[in-house]
Order: sequence, then structure tokens, then C-alpha cells
Amino acid sequence: MSIYLERYAHYKHALIEEKPSSDLFMSIVIPCYNEPDITSTLNSISNCKKPEKGVEVIIIVNNSETASNEIINQNKKTISEIEKFKSKNEMPFVPTIHIIQELCLPKKHAGVGLARKIGMDEAVRRNPDGIIICLDADSLVEENYLVEIEKHCINFPN
Repeated sequence: MSIYLERYAHYKHALIEEKPSSDLFMSIVIPCYNEPDITSTLNSISNCKKPEKGVEVIIIVNNSETASNEIINQNKKTISEIEKFKSKNEMPFVPTIHIIQELCLPKKHAGVGLARKIGMDEAVRRNPDGIIICLDADSLVEENYLVEIEKHCINFPN
């Protein structure tokens, strides 16, 4: 994976300073653009049964350098909502949540694909042998979602 990161990663350096947990197994990557209700997705994840191994969520709040003030303001509001969720959430299972702010991506390349790539590159950098799960910012998951992915990946490692 280090060769991939050296050659193809959007950024050649880590974007998340915090060290990953020693038991990190799954990284959930969520691109987020002009999303008014990210907390529903975070609540959905937090309502999952707790898997045996570690889980983190990487949210890439993004817009292009030519985004309207309305989108920029919504993205700033979304970042604030995620921070509030992180600080006040008292659910039984809340994975580690990281926010990557990409609020001025080049117009030519901006979009969900680049945002997802940035998040996936960071997930690989943090845990090269881990599992990357991609969700959309408006996705909801069932309570067995994470334990079933974990079980499948452990039972079928290849």
C-alpha cells in the first residue's frame, strides 16, 4: 500500500494527526457535500451493535473553489453539527469520528469521487490492512451492519 500512496494518493501526507486505535479494523468513509442531515447517518452508525474490533468514521466535508455561499455555509453548519455530535453523543457505541475539511477543491476535479478518494487514501494510510466501508452522507444502516461486515471479513479474509 505504501507504493500506492506514494504514486497515487491525492495528498502525500496524513490529514488526520490522531493516531489510529491499536485495534482499528474498519474505516467508514463518508463524502459530505451540502448535506443538511449528517447526524441521521451518524446516529444510524452509532445505533449499530458494537463490533469486536475498532471502527472509525472519516467524513470529508467538501466543495469546489467556485461553490456558492449557500453551499459553503451549509458545509460549515455540517462541520459544526458533526463536532456537536462528537462532543454530546452518549450512545452505547460511538466510533471515532474524524472530519477532513476540503472546502476549496479545484473546480475541474471537485466532486464526490475526489472526496471519497481523499477519505479512502487516508483510511489506507491509517490502517493498510483494514477494511474500508463507503457510505453516502444520507445513508442509514441496520443495527447489524458493522458486525456482519466484520464477521464476513474475518470468515473470508481474501
